[in-house]
Amino acid sequence: QAIFSVKDLNTDRLTRFNIIEHVKPYLDGPSLFYFARQNSQSGKVLTIPTLIDGKMQETILDFTGEAEYIKIDALDYPVRARKYTGIAKWTGGTSAGLGGNFNGWVCDDNFAVTLRAEMEVFLGSVVIELEDFHRPDWIPNTLVNNDK
Repeated sequence: QAIFSVKDLNTDRLTRFNIIEHVKPYLDGPSLFYFARQNSQSGKVLTIPTLIDGKMQETILDFTGEAEYIKIDALDYPVRARKYTGIAKWTGGTSAGLGGNFNGWVCDDNFAVTLRAEMEVFLGSVVIELEDFHRPDWIPNTLVNNDK
């Protein structure tokens, strides 16, 4: 069972409430980023039940891409990353109206930090990129799982 509710913070009133019965394990929109990190080296194409705006939808994640080097603002050198692609078979989840195709790049090491994401939204597209980090135990690509 999944419970979905929306509360108006100005009036403190519940504006939407939905109970979904007989639900398989699912993710919500933000959880997809963490799931992608965890599965970035799986080599699989996965269809993920996704709860969006109180309804069960599907998100397809393709982790079959090869590692490639990308440049991001947070680092002075290209970093090896695993690219994944996805299809949000839904629109919504945010006020920007996320949906459709998206791409992500996860560092190809044991930390699997999300480096970059590109996604379609209602008004166009959005790019999210790691600009800085404060983790002294992470030096990108020093603990590579699948170094070839």
